[in-house]
Parts: sequence; structure tokens; C-alpha cells
Amino acid sequence: MTAASTYRVPLDFVEIQSAIDAASSGDTILVAPKTYRVNLDFLGKDILLCSEAGPEVTILQQEINDDIVSFTNGEGPNAILRGFTLLGGTAGGCAVRIANASPTIEGNYLKYHHSYAGGQPQLYVRYSGSPTIRDNFFLNDDSLRMAIWAWGTDPVYIYNNTLYGGGRGIYISATPAVIRNNIAVNTEIGIVNSSIITEDHNNAWGNTVDYSGDPPDVTSLSVDPLFIDTSNGNCLLMPGSPCIDAGNPSSAFNDPDGTIGDIGAFYFDQLVPAAYNLGIIGEEIGHVMNPDPIFHWSFYGIEQEGFRIEVGTDNDWSTAENWTYNSGLTTDTLIAYAGVPLQNGMTYYYRIRVSDSASIGHWVQSVFRLNGPPAVPVPYWPTSGTTVSVKGVQLWVMNPNEPEGDSLFLDYEVYFDPGLTNLVTSVTSVPEQRDSTGSGYLSSLTPGLTYYWRCRASDKWEYSNWSSPASFIVRPGIVLHVPGTYETIQAGINAAQQGDTVLVADGIYSGDGNRDLTFNGVNIILKSENGHSATGIVVGGSESDRHRAISLESGEDSSSVVDGFTIGYGYVDQAAIFTGYSGGAITLKNCLVTECSDFGMYTSGWERTSRIENCHFNNNGLSGVYLYAPAIVTHSIFDHNGAYGLITQGWNLVDISNCTFVANKYDGFVIEGEPPIAPKSAAQAEDSSFVYNCVAAYNGGCGFGQIFWSRPLSLSCNNSYGNLGYDQYCTYDYLTGENGNVSQQPFFCDTTLADYHISDQSPCAPANNSCSVLMGAYEVACTGCCVHRGDIDHSGGTTPVDISDITAFVEYIFAGAAPPICPEEGDVDGSGTIDITDLTVMVDFIFNGGSEPPPCP
Repeated sequence: MTAASTYRVPLDFVEIQSAIDAASSGDTILVAPKTYRVNLDFLGKDILLCSEAGPEVTILQQEINDDIVSFTNGEGPNAILRGFTLLGGTAGGCAVRIANASPTIEGNYLKYHHSYAGGQPQLYVRYSGSPTIRDNFFLNDDSLRMAIWAWGTDPVYIYNNTLYGGGRGIYISATPAVIRNNIAVNTEIGIVNSSIITEDHNNAWGNTVDYSGDPPDVTSLSVDPLFIDTSNGNCLLMPGSPCIDAGNPSSAFNDPDGTIGDIGAFYFDQLVPAAYNLGIIGEEIGHVMNPDPIFHWSFYGIEQEGFRIEVGTDNDWSTAENWTYNSGLTTDTLIAYAGVPLQNGMTYYYRIRVSDSASIGHWVQSVFRLNGPPAVPVPYWPTSGTTVSVKGVQLWVMNPNEPEGDSLFLDYEVYFDPGLTNLVTSVTSVPEQRDSTGSGYLSSLTPGLTYYWRCRASDKWEYSNWSSPASFIVRPGIVLHVPGTYETIQAGINAAQQGDTVLVADGIYSGDGNRDLTFNGVNIILKSENGHSATGIVVGGSESDRHRAISLESGEDSSSVVDGFTIGYGYVDQAAIFTGYSGGAITLKNCLVTECSDFGMYTSGWERTSRIENCHFNNNGLSGVYLYAPAIVTHSIFDHNGAYGLITQGWNLVDISNCTFVANKYDGFVIEGEPPIAPKSAAQAEDSSFVYNCVAAYNGGCGFGQIFWSRPLSLSCNNSYGNLGYDQYCTYDYLTGENGNVSQQPFFCDTTLADYHISDQSPCAPANNSCSVLMGAYEVACTGCCVHRGDIDHSGGTTPVDISDITAFVEYIFAGAAPPICPEEGDVDGSGTIDITDLTVMVDFIFNGGSEPPPCP
């Protein structure tokens, strides 16, 4: 058997995940104090991941939008996470995720996780596995977050945790659980159980609801736990707390002082005389600023008469490397450091013992880290008089080193003069980005002038020095011509700066350099000279060689414009136009997107809003557009797509107006998934999603539909007609007749030619509906209602006059059915009346190859 190994981070491995990758079950990974940006996966290994100096100075912070630590590969009880602060996180990930695993999570602080109601909690247990969650401190700062959420098939053991703030403290759903010796304070619901639970010796107090589900055991409390200072997140127990010695009396839960176990994560030391509540006055112990810190403590016993303090660089107290001090008779409970000078960026251990008239107490230990300021950032663009577009002035620096690994914030200053005395503008507290950080685009600069700039960094506690100044010259925005100056579209884009226009001449553009276009994080205008009828971007490729026309995934926003192209005709990698995962958005206008193998357009930049204006999505293999991000869509056509016209995820805020959805295989417009807000009417709050002034006709499913558990959108002043689902907006509650919605023949000018302008008789014309608005993308462009004589049912399509029209005519003439929707179309022979001769003309035309009915008047 191979002996267990101990790996140290960053001594043996710079990254924690690299140490996990190299470790085997039974190994230990010791992590030095610092902030680490991580998304850790234990990979099924039963290893101990432990901090060297405790959670106060060893922080795991979310790197990307995913779990900070995950156990999802069958890890057992010897997979242990101990002694870290897990800080922050978003709705896209938990602090700790456990699925089909049984790890031990102990002695950690989980703080300030940014989730949404019912979303990702701080610690999430699901499916099978029996994890143990003990001695952890959960701190939340708003009412939406959950601390612990468990649902599954196997027991979950939750012991001696302290939970303060948030939506729910402990939430157990359909999971056998043992909840023992926990404190839950200041949450919406302290402890929720809805399954088979052993629940005893807990204290839920000061919550909107303390206990929900089965009544708490008689051993549980609802009393003030007497924390020392909740305003500063200090949830240590004060002397006299009702949680002291109030835990489960089993010896398995005894405190280290030998007494009956206390309730909560922090036991109260009852060996007297004793010091407790160690700290440093006015400082956060992970970022101490004062090089001569003032230590403080509280005394527990009869009366303090003296103390001894030691400060060193490690946990080996054979030598106190920095300072040893013995007081005389004193009741003082604070002392200023007076030892060997402390060094920035170093971690120090200190311990204190106190004495009274009868005895000397035991040592009580803590730790602190003297903050190190960030290094000076280095400007890398623009420098040395670089010429910059007036709309593209963004100052970039390489991220400097930060000794503690803390998140950085950058300040930028721009001056008129090289001596940096005449300030023009400044930008402060810009959060660092990956590898390098930009100031954001600066305005109010004058073309033709030279400017000088500098930067400094802050870790929120200290500033670096200012960088050496760099210079740049401002120029106006320019037009770059393709193929006049640049051979390919991408070459023109690569040469452009923010706000420049790449103008593309008439023609068909295909192949490398003219597809898979990316804006490289720069917001430019890509425009054709004469519109989509004259200029095309062809994707091409094959099923095994897929491409896109355009991908924006580098932080672009809706000031990135693509205007006036026909786009598509090929095998696309998910979509011809893609905005994406790493952040990106677009304004697409005056474009035809057609004949793509999958989606015409797909958006996924969650926090960025794209715009679609006056576009046409036609005959794409899947849906015309899939919105996985917020969007504004207006005056656009979606027809004959292979699935839906437009589909959106329910949590996105979308604004869809004056669009026309026709003859798509399934629904015209559909929302998928549950939005995080309740449905609201058109007149209500701005955070609702809206679909209004639209037409959905002749689709294979619903006009306006939903998938899964989505709630209704705000639908108003729409027309849904002739869809093969049903026209009551399918599963929506907004039925025809409410909020100005109707279900009436739209009277398009000519569906056979995809002319979705409307007749002056259409209910979609402003004069003909109660909303007095234009419904759909196109205005009135024809008169009357007649499109094809003989199209009695006004079905349109490629064969507007067919057997169904004969059936409708016979039922009208001989069975008293409703008259033709449009009288002129019922007047098949153009005689001015509807009679049996019209039927004769139709039969002759359809079955005998007779003359086509005359055109409409």
C-alpha cells in the first residue's frame, strides 16, 4: 500500500485543483493563507483539503459562474473540506454542491452567496449520499439566499452550524435528515422540514418563521442566542447565552472543554480563567493595515490580574519569533504590538493566556495577516502616442500582482499635459477583469489632441503607487472599405476601432475571412452599402464542417451593429449569428437570415441585451431566433422555420413588438422555462417581459405558446389566427378579447409571395382594432381583402385554391355555413355575385385543368 502524501499549496502546487488532480484517496492538501479564485472538483477522491491557518485568512472565491467546490463523483466521508471561507458566488453556482456523494464539510465559513429565490443555495445536497455538515458558519446579507438545501434519498447529517440571515436557514425537502445543535437567526424561515427528520436541540430565533413543517422537538429553543456583535458578523456566544450546554447531551457532542455541547458552530470555553473573542481593534484580521496592531480580548472568570501574549510566524510555539510579552498586574484586555517589525503580506499567529488570583489559564490562539498593497499596474494600451478612435478610448493595464490574491479595483486618470497637472477625466474602482483590465470607454475627448494617462490598483484596503504615464492621440471615427481597402470582412473588422464603420460593397462573401466573423470585443458597425438584397454572407460548409457567420463572445454590447446583409445558406455551428457565453450582444438590423441548418440567431450573454430591428428569419432548420439572454425585438418577420419562429427562456426580460410569425412548424412565439417574476399586465412594472402589437398566423402549433413551467408573459394588442394549435394563446391565461388581443383573419397582401404587408381591411391596421395600433411588422400596402379569387377559406399558401375551398363553398351555398371571409374571393368568376357558376369555375380549374380564376380587382 502506498503511504499517504501531504501536498502544500502553493509550495508544491500553485493551484489547489492541480493538487487535487495529483492526489490520491487518503492524501492531505494543506493550503496556505490567501484568496484563491477557484471552481474545485474533488473528482471522486477521499482526500482532506484543509487550510493551514483557518477560514479567517484562507478564502475560496468563485472564479467562473459555477460551484466553488463540488462533490459529484461518489466521494465518501473521508473527502473532507475544512477550514476555509467560501466567499461570494452567483446564481450560476453554489458555494458547495454535493450530489451522489457523502463528504464531510466542517469548520468553514460560507459568506455572501448571491443566489435567487429557489435557486442555488450556499450548500446544496441532492440525489443520494449521506454527507455530514458540521461546525460551519453561514452568513447571508439578503433575504433571497438559502444556506442549506437538501433533497434526496439518503440521510443528511447537519450538526452544530450557525446560520445568520438569508431566505432559509436549513431547508430539507423529501430527504431523511438529522438536524441537531444548530442555530438559525434572522432568516425568512429558520428551519424547514418536509420529510422524515430527527430534529433536536436546535435554536431558531428572530426569523420571520422559526420552524416550518413538523413541530420542533421539545429540546429545541426559540430564544435570543446572545451573539457578540451581529452588525459585524460576529456570531460568537456571549457568557450567559442560552445555547451554552444546551446541545445534545451525548458525549459525541461534548465541547473541547469537556462540558455538554453548546448549540451552534462556536462553543463557549468554560475553563477559567480564559480569554475569548480575540481580535484586533479596527481591523479585519485577514487584511490588517496597522503595522503595530492592537490586540483585544474578553476575559471569562472572576477578575483578570495579568496576561501573556506571544506572536510568531507559525504554529510551532517552541519559539515565538516576533514577540513575547508578560504583563504585570492589570485588568487591561488590549495591548499594542511592540515586537519585531511585521512584514506586509505575511501571516502571523498569536496566542494569549490570562491569569487571576488563583491560577493561570490555558493558551487561546488566533491568526492575522498583515495586508500587502498591490503592485503597480503596467499600462499596455494605448501607449507611445497610439492613435485611438474618439469612440474607442479605453485604457488597458495588465493586472498587477496582489499578495493576498484579493480582487483588485483600478483607478484611471487622463490629463492634458505630460506633467499630469491638468486633469481631464477619471474612472475609479473598476473591478479587475481576467488577465487585464480596461477602464471602459471614455467620452468627451477631442479629436486631434494628445492625452496622458496613468493607473493605480486597490485591494479595498490599500492603494498601489501610480503607474508611469502613457500617451495617446484621439482621431475621429473612420469608414473602412471592403473589398476596396481590405480584402475580407474580417480584415476590415480587425483594423477597426470602437465606433468605426466597416462598409461592405455589393456581392456574395464566403469562405475564410468572410465567415466566423468576430468583433474581438470592439463595438463597431458592420454595414452593407446597398442592403441585404445586394450583399450576402454565406456560411457554407457541411454537416461535419460547420461554421457561423458572426460570433460575438468578448463583451460586445448592442452598440455592435450588423446592418443590411443576407446571412446564412449553410451548416451552422448552432446558429449563423451567435452572441455568447463569455459576454456579448448585438444590434441586428435590416437583415435576412435564411437557409441555416440550425438556428438563425442564438443569444446567450445573460447580462447583455441584444436588439433585432426590421429583420426577416426565414426557412431555418430549427427556430429563427433563440433568446437565452435579454433582448428587444421589433418590426421583424419569422416565417417557415423548422421549429419555432422565436423562442426565449422565461427568466430573460424580453420586449417583442410589431413582429409577424407565420407558417413556422411549431409555435410562432414560445417562452421556455419559468421566469423569476410573477406575471404582470402590460401596465405594470418595468421588469416584466412583454409581447405586444404582434401577429401570429398559420403556425403549426400555437400562435403564442409555452414549454415546461413557464408563467404567462404580458400579452397585449396581438392577433393570433389560423394556427393549428389553438388561437387562445394556447396555455396562456391571456385569452382573446383581453388586453386588446384578437383572433381574426389578418388579411396579408400575398402569403404566396411572403408579402406580409396588410390590407386596409385588416384588423391589424390601426383604424380597425381597439388598441389603435399597427399589429405585425408591415403596414397597409394593399386594398380590400381579396388576394386569390377562389380561396374561399382564405388559407393562402402555395396552392391557395384547393379542395378545401370547394368544401367551404358548398357548405355556404347549400348548408347555410358562414359566407367566405372575403366576398371578392368567393366571387370566383368575377361576375360581381356569388352563385353556382363560381362553384363550376372552381371545379373546372381544380379537376379539369380549366382556366385559373381571374385576378382580384
